[in-house]
Amino acid sequence: MQIEPWTGHQRRLAHQLLLVGDEDPVMLAQYEMAGTLWAGLEAGALVCCALVVRCDATTLELKNLAVSPDKQGHGRGSAMLQFLVHHYRGQAARMLVGTGDAEVRNLRFYQRNGFHICGVRPNFFAAYAPTPRVNGVPLRDMVLLDYSLG
Repeated sequence: MQIEPWTGHQRRLAHQLLLVGDEDPVMLAQYEMAGTLWAGLEAGALVCCALVVRCDATTLELKNLAVSPDKQGHGRGSAMLQFLVHHYRGQAARMLVGTGDAEVRNLRFYQRNGFHICGVRPNFFAAYAPTPRVNGVPLRDMVLLDYSLG
């Protein structure tokens, strides 16, 4: 997989894939054009993308990581995370990511890739309409995980 930053009109091409990582278009619109969008390409086709935003001098946040549904489970998400960690090492102290409290698969994925639970944003998903559900369980809190870039 080739990974490169996308700017300008290229960013709009990633919109549908970013919706895989954040299914609420209203919430996605609030941050979609911020930060750096990284595109994972195979044979010129977008198969994975990640959106990284600087929070402050010491913290970056991975706002969205999405892999095409037909390409999931084959290491593309992990490859993107490894790229991001390598690219941003030394540019910040840590990378933060959040996922839903019922997103067990996502929690395992980030922990397998070296992230550690570091906090919770209570009632985060109350702003979503309708409330997202995972396997029938409504999401309520956002679980925060971080990775040391030091």
